[in-house]
Amino acid sequence: MERRPLKIVMLTTVRLHQSKGGSEKVMIDTANALVSRGHEVTIIFRDKKGSLPGFKLDKKVELVNCASVIPPFLYSSFVVDLRSFSFSRKNKNYKRAKLNLKTTAYRFREAIQLHPADIYITYDPKLSAMLVQEFNISKPVVTTFQFDPEHIIKRYYFEAIKDLIAKAGPIQVLLPQFETVIKRFIPKATCITIPNAVPRIEQSAILNSKIILNVGRVMPLKNQHLLVETMILLQKKFPEWKVKIVGENDVDFHYTNKIRDIVSSNGLERVVELCGPTNNIEKVLQTASIFAFPSVSEGFGLALAEAMAMGIPSIGLKDCSAVSYLIKHGENGLLCDNNPESMAEALALLIQDEELRTRLGRQARLDIQNYSPERIWDKWEELLYSLVEK
Repeated sequence: MERRPLKIVMLTTVRLHQSKGGSEKVMIDTANALVSRGHEVTIIFRDKKGSLPGFKLDKKVELVNCASVIPPFLYSSFVVDLRSFSFSRKNKNYKRAKLNLKTTAYRFREAIQLHPADIYITYDPKLSAMLVQEFNISKPVVTTFQFDPEHIIKRYYFEAIKDLIAKAGPIQVLLPQFETVIKRFIPKATCITIPNAVPRIEQSAILNSKIILNVGRVMPLKNQHLLVETMILLQKKFPEWKVKIVGENDVDFHYTNKIRDIVSSNGLERVVELCGPTNNIEKVLQTASIFAFPSVSEGFGLALAEAMAMGIPSIGLKDCSAVSYLIKHGENGLLCDNNPESMAEALALLIQDEELRTRLGRQARLDIQNYSPERIWDKWEELLYSLVEK
């Protein structure tokens, strides 16, 4: 039986205008894939800077920016703080979280009312809680976790929204081990694992340059200072090798300046380059011989997966579960501890052995085919239809 096209509304609070982040890319890729399969997709978001996505978006996807909606004084942060007052920190956080859902609902209300949907996909768990608490949505809601669940469990608002998230609908996580984490902290939740789609890249990196590449926003979770500190140990032994850090460097100015201070105080100006974001990631990847990915927390590690798809041997932290899930030590990459000495040892192995780089990169390219777009979009479409039909 032929299935009818679905009306799908995606909601997000992450930056969208000219943003090059992984979560934004995943959302846009998913929207593009679903409209290409005949579905109607609307993205409702809030970005004061504008409405121009940082990645190519299909013209059939409708964008609705709620940035112009200004909540009245009753919903202001000042009033929310007053109404949240309690001598108990737990009670204060609980009340504050619930009231903030009302503020967010005010901003999104008109857009949601004007765009009825068969199903909702949220890219911020608070938005799923909002749909349940403030809109009493009866349609199914999929809450996507584009990060390690431990990342949100530590947030002040988690206790106040966890039951609302479970009530909204299934939680989509990127790796099987994250289901265990969700079940531990949200016992009522239904979980499903759908990893990110990684496009097949026809060309592979040559691996004969002297470039170590990192791709990601410059921020503490990405841990790029570890890579820079590692080059302090390696610059004299391998003076021709350079590090390029590609990604937005205006997200956390304090952290970016910390990296620049390390570079300048150790004479690494010719060794480390903060390149800013790129519009052609494939071209950037082709120039690299090694991909260094020192993130301490990831939901999947899309940049890492894209490097592996290009056949680049990668180094990541063994304690980052998403990274150690993709990188199999000694098979398709190398894992190290979160210190410069351990990373330096792993980098030196790859720097000195081109044959090892080629072998690990070849296997990485094969392994990442498990995340081909067709497989992932089939899983998403099947999930959406199963929820709507139920």
